[in-house]
Amino acid sequence: MPTQEVSIIVRGSQLDEEGRETITELNIQGQYFVQNGSRYLLYEEPDPETGGSTRTTLKIKDRVTELTRRGAVCSRMLFEVGKTCRTDYVTPYGSFPLEVCTEDIRSLWSDDGGTLQLTYRLLAENRLLSRNRLSLKIRNLSEKV
Repeated sequence: MPTQEVSIIVRGSQLDEEGRETITELNIQGQYFVQNGSRYLLYEEPDPETGGSTRTTLKIKDRVTELTRRGAVCSRMLFEVGKTCRTDYVTPYGSFPLEVCTEDIRSLWSDDGGTLQLTYRLLAENRLLSRNRLSLKIRNLSEKV
């Protein structure tokens, strides 16, 4: 399958250990393709604090999703239900070791787009930082609405 230009709605919610929820939503364009049995989604995420951007790549295969960010923020997170994966979250302010505990992964794909939802917890030094949900809605731009 060739690379497709897609419209992506990225919605994230974080519930911190004190019960405060932060919701972010981003409407952007990106690329989508399938290679060697994996689905790939690539997009640039602007960083309003630094004025830079972060290149985000999602690799979705079977029951594992890998999210890689490079730019203003750098990280590589593996999501696999029931597993805890360690990662370093690198920001302009320093590097922070984190643990990603995946609770749920849901995805649904068709010829004209798809959805991906990740539910996970972030921990630092065995302390809960936040409960998170990342939802993406992907629509092929070449499809008629």
